[in-house]
Amino acid sequence: MKTSLYSPKCPIFQPRKDAFWVECTIEETGKYILPRLNPNQKERFNNNREGFLSTRWATVNPGLAEPDRYYFLVAADGSEIHPEEPHMPYGGMWNASNPFVRIEPCEFDRIEELDDLVFVIIYDNIIKQ
Repeated sequence: MKTSLYSPKCPIFQPRKDAFWVECTIEETGKYILPRLNPNQKERFNNNREGFLSTRWATVNPGLAEPDRYYFLVAADGSEIHPEEPHMPYGGMWNASNPFVRIEPCEFDRIEELDDLVFVIIYDNIIKQ
């Protein structure tokens, strides 16, 4: 699994929590993410599995997503995981209030590692839209 975006005190989670935008292969999704989804999020994922798969969006937006991946918004403490469409951090819904900052890409093996992840924020730009 991999992350390259961080959202301090992410407004998606209530109460707000630090969160990471997590990229997973199809295999990682089945092994590490799906078993941790709550019933509502699991149903949401299963009902829109094709919409969450990045292949089509990544093809027309190279560099913003990898093809054949799923993306999840994951609370740093691992308490919440939301499946999201791959364009979510780049969408116009944020206007000037995009809660994500770019970080140097970090790879990890377990969701529990996120809470102690040491990362470097990239200050050249918050996030390109």
